[in-house]
Amino acid sequence: MIGRSAAMRDLGRFVRRVARTSLPVLIRGETGSGKELVARALHELGPRRGKPLVVINAAMIVGDLGASQLFGHATGAFTGATTPRRGAFREAHQGALFLDELGALPIESQAKLLRVLEDGVVSPIGSDMPIKVDVRVLAATCEPLERRVAEGTFRRDLFERLSVCTVAVPSLEERREDIPELARWMLACSEFSGLSLSPRALSVLQMCELPGNVRGLRNILIQSALSCAGETIEAEDVLRALGHRSVPQPPRPPLDSLSAHALLHECSGNQSDAARRAQLPRSTFRDLLRKTG
Repeated sequence: MIGRSAAMRDLGRFVRRVARTSLPVLIRGETGSGKELVARALHELGPRRGKPLVVINAAMIVGDLGASQLFGHATGAFTGATTPRRGAFREAHQGALFLDELGALPIESQAKLLRVLEDGVVSPIGSDMPIKVDVRVLAATCEPLERRVAEGTFRRDLFERLSVCTVAVPSLEERREDIPELARWMLACSEFSGLSLSPRALSVLQMCELPGNVRGLRNILIQSALSCAGETIEAEDVLRALGHRSVPQPPRPPLDSLSAHALLHECSGNQSDAARRAQLPRSTFRDLLRKTG
């Protein structure tokens, strides 16, 4: 987990504390922010390290065949079930199950998941024989589950059971100061480890929009490396990789009344010209002048 920002230090402290428990955890964060990485850290730093960590994408749990990935099935449970299946919970016994995209889990599978959380029992499809399992559930979502609860597509009791322990993963927007270190590390771990990043290239990366977060940053780095002609990725390479994405300008420091008068003097008393240079509406600039008479 790369980053020295306050947000990442707080995350690291909380993950280490939560990892020592056996509580189920709900990991929340934007797409590409590193939720699976947090889940793996929770597992590896906890008492279940060395035991299985099984990863399942809830968006793939569709119908009986999909549900059997989680809970298993008995022979003949449905068409095509010619052999029994253990399911992810039994495979993760004494370890952990990471359930990604939790919001996509079908409502009929949510009741079974709740039973596993409350009773430690899984019932394979087509079988009346409950099986005891010891599994820590780590679930992740980028969706506002509260809205799904209000809509009736996600069980309130399951949400409350999981959200007792919630880990919030910060987006890159919340920790832009980590981008240079993160970019250098990503580049060093890629096929383009021989390349370096110029200071201007790092500055562009820190300012650009990264809706894909860490995953988006990695994609831009790879595209920049592919267009790099030398041994150093320059700002122009990054801008080509960004394409149509906007690169916001650094924030302009606030203008006080004395600075406004100084700027007006530089513009030979032309208020319209001074307001344009200050990037302010003329009325706002005029108000600043009036503060000192």
